[in-house]
Amino acid sequence: YMLPPVLKEFKKQYPEVEIQTAEYNTDLLLEQLSQGRLDVIFIPERNLDSELAYEEIYEEELVLVTGDGVIDRSWCLDGYANVIDWEKIKTMPFAVLKKGHGSRRKCEEIFSSHNIEPVIAFETNSNSTALRMAAEGIVITMVPEMTVRLFQGAQRFNTYSLDKTPVTWKVVAVYRKAAYQNLAQKEFIKIARNIFQGRKDY
Repeated sequence: YMLPPVLKEFKKQYPEVEIQTAEYNTDLLLEQLSQGRLDVIFIPERNLDSELAYEEIYEEELVLVTGDGVIDRSWCLDGYANVIDWEKIKTMPFAVLKKGHGSRRKCEEIFSSHNIEPVIAFETNSNSTALRMAAEGIVITMVPEMTVRLFQGAQRFNTYSLDKTPVTWKVVAVYRKAAYQNLAQKEFIKIARNIFQGRKDY
């Protein structure tokens, strides 16, 4: 979901530059980057090897998604109209991303923080697929805010905050410290950052 607006703006500025893209889970992206097969990757922030550097692109909230009518506001914490009560949903079936994805790692951290052994009913490689499954009322899921934005108006579903303080993660551009960054690569990262931080100085 990041790539289309970034590519559109980049191609306007650098129409002669050819870009080859790759889509893998986070672990495999990091492996390919370390081996020099990729120049830059976009992943959720995490601890990185010492030979890698990163730049923050944007920060977003992770939210719980349920089908319309699956649960209601009575499932929220007392005094918080949109913060889910984990005790009330802990036995519900979840859709999660497969192991190796940054999203799966983050979900496991959240489950652990609430002392929950989740019922994993569906595993996928796509946050979009997880959201669509939840929208149909088959499961519930946790996805990044950007995924929700993609489907607003296209499907009926409800979203809830995961805690009293919003649970967020940072999306970062990662590259090898020792590798030469040409102007096109630097500009690609800059354009991505500016678009997703809402700035217009690109």
